[in-house]
Amino acid sequence: MIDKVRAGSSNSDLDAGGSKSIEIDVLKLLNRHWPLLLLSLLLGWAGAGAYYYYTPPTYESDAQILLMPKDPNLAAKGLDGSKDVNSTLSEDLLSTHMMLAQSPVIVRDALRKANLSELPSLVDAMSSKDRSTTDYVLRKLSVTRGGSGKAKNAQVLKIAMRHSNADDSQSVVAAIVAEFQEFIAKKYTDINENAAELIDTAKGQLQNDLSKAENDFRDFRENAPLLWNGDQSTNIFRTEYEQIEASLTDLRMDKSQLETRSKMVEAQLKGIDENGGSDLERLALIDEKSAERIRIFLEIYGGKAETQLFQAQQPERLEAARSEYEGLLKLKAREKALIADFGSGHPDVRVIRDEISIVEEFLNKRSDKLKVKSNEELLTAKTLVDAYVALMRHDLNSLNAREILLAEQSRAAEKEAKTLVKYELQGEAMKLAVDRQKVLFDATVDRLREINLAKDFGGFVNELIDEPALGEEIWPKLSICGAIGTLVGLGMGCFGALLLELRNRSLRSTEDVETVSGVPIISVIPVLTQQRSSQTKRAIAASGSSVNPVICALHLPQSQESEVFRGLRTSLFFRAGGINANVIAMTSPSAGDGKSTLLMNIAFSIAQAGRSVLVIDADLRRPTIAKVLGVKNEKGLSEVLNGELNAKEVIFKQSESPNLSIMTSGAIPSNPSELLASPQFQALIDHTRTDYDFVLVDCPPVLAVADPLVVSSIVDTMVVTLRINPQSRNELRRTMEMLNDVKANVLGTIVNASTLESASGSEDYSMGYGYGSYGTKNKSYFQAPVAPKTSERAEKKPVLK
Repeated sequence: MIDKVRAGSSNSDLDAGGSKSIEIDVLKLLNRHWPLLLLSLLLGWAGAGAYYYYTPPTYESDAQILLMPKDPNLAAKGLDGSKDVNSTLSEDLLSTHMMLAQSPVIVRDALRKANLSELPSLVDAMSSKDRSTTDYVLRKLSVTRGGSGKAKNAQVLKIAMRHSNADDSQSVVAAIVAEFQEFIAKKYTDINENAAELIDTAKGQLQNDLSKAENDFRDFRENAPLLWNGDQSTNIFRTEYEQIEASLTDLRMDKSQLETRSKMVEAQLKGIDENGGSDLERLALIDEKSAERIRIFLEIYGGKAETQLFQAQQPERLEAARSEYEGLLKLKAREKALIADFGSGHPDVRVIRDEISIVEEFLNKRSDKLKVKSNEELLTAKTLVDAYVALMRHDLNSLNAREILLAEQSRAAEKEAKTLVKYELQGEAMKLAVDRQKVLFDATVDRLREINLAKDFGGFVNELIDEPALGEEIWPKLSICGAIGTLVGLGMGCFGALLLELRNRSLRSTEDVETVSGVPIISVIPVLTQQRSSQTKRAIAASGSSVNPVICALHLPQSQESEVFRGLRTSLFFRAGGINANVIAMTSPSAGDGKSTLLMNIAFSIAQAGRSVLVIDADLRRPTIAKVLGVKNEKGLSEVLNGELNAKEVIFKQSESPNLSIMTSGAIPSNPSELLASPQFQALIDHTRTDYDFVLVDCPPVLAVADPLVVSSIVDTMVVTLRINPQSRNELRRTMEMLNDVKANVLGTIVNASTLESASGSEDYSMGYGYGSYGTKNKSYFQAPVAPKTSERAEKKPVLK
C-alpha cells in the first residue's frame, strides 16, 4: 500500500501546524497522469539507446595475485614446528599491498621498463587533468582484494585497468604486475639483510653488557657482609632479631597474665578484708603452681625446721633446693656454651647472665632465712597470702627488668638487620639485571639464527594465479543503459506529474472536500448519464409530466440514479434530525453547480417517503425551480415579501407528488437582498416550519451575491452543493469562509456530477447503490418498469416514518 505524500504549495490548505500543505496519493497521481509517465519512459529509453550506440567501448583487463606469508620456521623446525604459525595476512598488511600495487612509483617504473609511457592510446586518452600517462593509468587502475561468493575473504589481489584499447590495457596490467612482484621480492631481501646486520651488532653489544653485569655481581658477593648459600644470602642479624622478638612476645604474654592475676588477687583480698572473709577464702586465692614455692619458703622462714612435720617434709625441701641449684648450674653451663659459639658480647649471652644474677641474688637472700628458730610463732593464712602477693610482685619486677633488656637487644639487632637488607636488595637487583641481559642475548642469538636459516623460506608468496587477459568490453552495457533510461524516464515522468498535480487546484478526493470545507460530505452524486434517456422519454410520455427529464427521482423512481437520491434523503433525515432542523437552505459556490436540480430530486425523494415538503425558490435574481417543474412563474415569494399576496395564495402542490408543495420566486424584484432580510421572510419561514415536515430553500450562489448569507441567519441549516472544476478548491474555501463569517450553520456538502475517489481508491457515491462497483453488480435491482398511471404510482409510493 502506497501512503500519501505531503508536498508544499502556496495555494494549498493550512494544516494543524499552520503551514500550507497538500496531500497527494501516489497511485492516484500515477493513474491520472499515466500518458505523461509513458512519454517520459519512452524518452528515457530513447536517450539510453542513443548513449549505447554513440558511446565508445571501454575494455577492462585484470590479473589476480595470491598473497600469503611464507613460513620461516620450516627451515629451523621442520613441518611439525610450523603448525601453530599464522599463515594469513592481517587486514592492515593486505591494505598496504593494495596501496603499493597502485602507487605512483610502481606504475611509473612499470610503464618506463615496459616502454609504455608514450603509448599512443594512453596519450590520446589523457585529459587536461593528467600531467602524464602515469596519472591517467592511476585514474583508470583499480586494486581490490578477496574473491567472490564463499571466497570473499581470499588473500588475493585483483589488479584491473579500464581503457579504450583492449591490447594496451592488457599490456599495462602485465607491466604493473611484474613491477609489483619484483618490488616485493627486492624489498624483503633488503629487509632481511639489514635486519641480520643490525641484530649481529646488537648481539655484540649485549654480550659486553652481560659480561659487565656478571662481573659486577660477582664483586658484590665477595665484598657484601652476607652469608651466601649458592644464590641465596643469609642475614644473621635478622635471624637474631626474630629470635629476640619471639622471646619478647612470650615474656610480655607472661607479664600480662601475671599483672592480671596480681590485680585480681589484691581486689579479692580487699573484698575479703572488708567483708570479714575466712582464712580458707584467702588461701583459695593462691594458685597451685605458687602454693608449693610459698609452702617451702614460709615453713623455713617460720622456724618449723625442728618440728615433726618439718622433719618429715625435709627430704622434699632438700630436693627442691637441689633442683634450684641444679637450675643455676644449667644456666651457667649454657652461658659458657653461648660464649663459645657467639662470643661474650652476644645478646643471648647477656640474657643468660642476667638470669643467673637474679637467681643467685634470690638464693643469697634466702640462705639467711633457712635457719630454724624455735621461738617463732606459727604462720597464719594471711601471712601465706601476703607472701604469695609479694612473690608475684617480685616476679613482675623480674619480668619488667628482662623486658627492658630484651627490648634494647631487639632494637640493636633490628638496626643491624636493616643495614644488611640494603645489601640484599642491591644483590637481588644485580641478579635481575644479569638475568635480563641473558634473556635479551639469547633471544638475539635465536633471531639471528632464524634469519640466517630462513632467508630462502621467509617473505611472501606473490604468485600470479590469473594472468592479464585481453581486455573485455565492459561498457556500455545495453541492460544497464536500459535500466538507467527507465529510471531517468520514470523520474522525469513522476516529477512532471507532481508538478502538474501541484498546479491543479481542483479537488481530488472526498478527503480534499472535507479538509477544505471543514464539514462532512453528505453525499457524492455521480454524473447522470444518458443511458436511460429512452426510458425517461417513455416514462414522461406515459405520465404526461411537464417536469424536466433530469428529475430522475420522479420519472424513474426504481433507477440507480434515484437510489442515490434516496440515500441522500436518508442522510438528510439522520443529520437534520440530530440537530432538530427542518428548514434547510441549499446554495453553491458558483452558478452552474446544479443545486436546483439536486434540490428538486431531493424534494421528490422526501415526498415519496411520505413526508410533507415545501420547496421555496429564494433565488430572486435567476430563478430556476419554475423552469425545472415546467410551470409559470407569475407569482411567488417576491409577491409575499412585498405584501401583495399571502403565502397560501402562491403555494401550490405538485400534481405528480401530493406531498410536495412549491413556492416559486415570482417576479424578479429590484431589491432581492432587502426582501430576504425583511421580517416578512422571517415570518414566512416561521409559519411554514410548523406546517411542513421539511422546508427546502433554493438560494443563489454564495460567491455571486450576498443573498445566501442573509438567508443563513433565518433557516435552521444550510447545505453547500459544488461541482468539481479546476478552481473548485479555491471557490469552496472562499464559500466556507464567507459562511463562517456570518456564523452560518452548515450541515455539510454535496458533490454533484463527481468522479472523485475515496481514500479506499473506489468511486465514492456515499450510498449503497450507485454507478460504481456496486451498481454494476446489482443492476437488476434498478430495472425501471413502464411508468404506471398517476393513481397507481401514488398507491405504491414508499412511506418512511
